[in-house]
Amino acid sequence: MPEIYFHLALAQSNLGQYEEALISYGNANKNDQQTLYGERLSFANLGRLEEAARAITKALEINSLDREAWGLKGQILTDLGRHQEAHACFRKSKHP
Repeated sequence: MPEIYFHLALAQSNLGQYEEALISYGNANKNDQQTLYGERLSFANLGRLEEAARAITKALEINSLDREAWGLKGQILTDLGRHQEAHACFRKSKHP
């Protein structure tokens, strides 16, 4: 059943319905990296960058070798003005 909510969240996100997407992601598998990526994107599109950072951090707890996730975290931290942390993430995106 959680997979249905993941796909619903994707559709909602594609329509720009980010608040609704977050509710659907909340009902999807919270231990799935793709769900956490989707949450990160919805939070970021709503300007909720701290929550976006937390979502991508959870994704990295699942797979700390994911270069894309490190790069995404670096982008969020840059937007938050946390440049030293962002730099460390960008380095890990090249060599986790």
